[in-house]
Amino acid sequence: MAGITASAILFYLFHGRKNVRFTPLLLFLALGCLAILPWVSPCFPPNHIVFSADNTRHRVTGTICDLPSFSNNRTRFILRVSALDGLADPVTGQIRVTAFGDFSALAPGDRIFFSGKIRRPRNFSNPGGFDYERFMAFREIWATAYVRKGTLRRLERGSLSGTSASVRIFRGQIRAMIRSVAPEAASAGILSALLIGDKSGISPELRDRFSRAGIAHLLAISGLHISIIGGIIAFLLCPWVLARSETLLWRGWLQKAAALHALAGILAYGLISGLSPATQRALIMAVALSLILWVSREPDAINTLALAALVILILHPPALFSISFQLSFAAVGTIVYGFSCTGWRSGGKQGIAYLKFRIFQFTAVSLFATLGTLPLTLFYFHQFSFAGILSNLVFIPLICFVVLPMGLFAILSYLILPAAGTWLMSLSAILLTGVLRLVPWFGDLPLTASDTVIPSVFEIICYYASGWAILTLIGRRSTAPGKKKDDLQRWARWVLALSVVAMAGDGLYWFYERFWHDDLRVTVIDVGQGSSALVEFPGGTCMLIDGGGFYDNSAFDVGKNIVAPLLLGKKIRTLDAVVLSHPDGDHLNGLLYIVGHLHVKQVWASGVKKANRNYRNFAETIARNGTDAPAFRDIPRSREIGGVHLDLLYPPPDFDARSGAGGWRGKCNNTSLVIRLRCTAFSVLFPGDIEAEAEADLVRRAGDKLASDILIAPHHGSKTSSTEEFLNAVSPDTVIVSAGWKNRFGCPRPSVIQRYRARGCGILRTDQNGAICIRSDGNLPDIKPYKK
Repeated sequence: MAGITASAILFYLFHGRKNVRFTPLLLFLALGCLAILPWVSPCFPPNHIVFSADNTRHRVTGTICDLPSFSNNRTRFILRVSALDGLADPVTGQIRVTAFGDFSALAPGDRIFFSGKIRRPRNFSNPGGFDYERFMAFREIWATAYVRKGTLRRLERGSLSGTSASVRIFRGQIRAMIRSVAPEAASAGILSALLIGDKSGISPELRDRFSRAGIAHLLAISGLHISIIGGIIAFLLCPWVLARSETLLWRGWLQKAAALHALAGILAYGLISGLSPATQRALIMAVALSLILWVSREPDAINTLALAALVILILHPPALFSISFQLSFAAVGTIVYGFSCTGWRSGGKQGIAYLKFRIFQFTAVSLFATLGTLPLTLFYFHQFSFAGILSNLVFIPLICFVVLPMGLFAILSYLILPAAGTWLMSLSAILLTGVLRLVPWFGDLPLTASDTVIPSVFEIICYYASGWAILTLIGRRSTAPGKKKDDLQRWARWVLALSVVAMAGDGLYWFYERFWHDDLRVTVIDVGQGSSALVEFPGGTCMLIDGGGFYDNSAFDVGKNIVAPLLLGKKIRTLDAVVLSHPDGDHLNGLLYIVGHLHVKQVWASGVKKANRNYRNFAETIARNGTDAPAFRDIPRSREIGGVHLDLLYPPPDFDARSGAGGWRGKCNNTSLVIRLRCTAFSVLFPGDIEAEAEADLVRRAGDKLASDILIAPHHGSKTSSTEEFLNAVSPDTVIVSAGWKNRFGCPRPSVIQRYRARGCGILRTDQNGAICIRSDGNLPDIKPYKK
């Protein structure tokens, strides 16, 4: 309907000779919506794997589609399913397989068999959360499977032939050569990423160091690498070699021949590097530029960029929502438009003046790229490196103009003379090892990488609108006046004024939301099988009670991927208090990232020192940051924050001596901090994971203080908690259960849910309703689940 409407409007405007400057955008938008429907609202055939993604165990046979990646003792790859449970009926569709163990010897085209549970991708349903389901759908992945050791085996090797097989074998040889000559694992991992697009050898610690230094983009082959390789071939190697041909010189074909040779070189580089989506985008832009040069047209950077974007979106419409697509075109677009407006060209400068101007231009490129990608970087990664502008001036020349070309020349030499290629690769690895020594220094600079609040889509639009207006006004100031230029200046002034007013209003809104609101706000966060709740007191004081967490943070960091984005999306970078109810992983592990990356003023904990690595890391991070962590006996048992009464009801002050006696008192769950918040006539109780014996002890000690309107179900609704005596004392109107979807513990237990219902309690569950947001000004609470 939108497409028909847009076409009718276009016809009317053309027929009436009206201005149609912006109307085609409506048509493109309508066509884009239609093009992306197969991914947003797919229509599956009856034999599709999605209908078997029921979280039960199946025997799966299929063919590997991509190159498996190995990290943290897990191998991941995409599998095209062909059969299920040994049945003769064929099955279609792709799934992402995570196999525990090193199966990196597998290759695309291999036919495998395994036994494992298949489930559909599922989001953690929180405000501003990452849409994992859509992300997987855009990759045409409709289910996932987890495979334990010993259940996966290869039925037959891939039958790839010709170029694909040759490239795969050659990539393996290059990978082996790099590992054999590199003096350190870090340099081997970086070289493999630069030359063959294999980032599996880059450790999380090294990635973090590159991010803090603002040069993480160098780890992925992108337009920067492609343009540098093409530039070296086209402007350095080809003119030196091709200028010897009188035919090319007399016919004026030198530029065309150089463009074709550069195109062949970068196509070969793209093929060896694995043709990642970012590489494909860069190659499309290079092809467009080469064709323009071949037909002897003056290249227009903006139109070339638009053509590349259009071709990519025609081939794969979901690319629009790809992080790398947005970052690539935002960076290049800002650089091109910035230089076109400022007019910073070398002119007739020579000698030292020319060199200084080139350094200035290079700095400007880094500045424009940083400013152009700033809001997207904050939106997706909620981190910005202030050292990036300076560090790029050092590392781009060293890595992209020295290490990368030498590595590629080593690969070329390896084809002709393997010994020479190996020697050059060794030299490249040694140089890279020296360069890597500088990375920590830049990462430790003052005002370096910092976690920042996450901008909203509205704020991002205002940022780019004001940036366009500023650059346009700068560019128009130096040109002769004319009607069109005056119109554009007028538009730019209006856009800038409206953007400033909009951002001022947005700032006032967020100041109210953070510091001026007079109600109590509680968000029970969907962290899967675990528990985490954000409390926002009147006046802006913030407390985080637990952080959720998976058993292994290397598999999925709940703090980094769920809790921190929710906080930063609410513009919360400072937590006045973090409460660890007890040191079990499903309450503790998500806090590791929070105390390490956000500003935490104070930490409350029971003092139970659980002897595991994560708790030690938690304590060491607190000590290293100088965070106030009072002993349990020194934590006030009652205080008032913004008119809200906070009571620490359990454990008793002498629990240290009591827990040492063993029995139920020695169980970690029964040392949980129990906190009650009361705001006039409204109250909510956070009992942690206390079990039946601790509940009875709590009832004897607290008595009437337990009565609460809302109860966060103790121990995720486990059968070991929520006794009748405890529920009688609390007498809740609503119970909120924090538990994972179809978790292996069976929480919440049906018998416990029935116990709540028998008392007439309203029941909300994070596994079904997502995050639960509660607001109260002291009277009846307003309870809003994220999902109805």
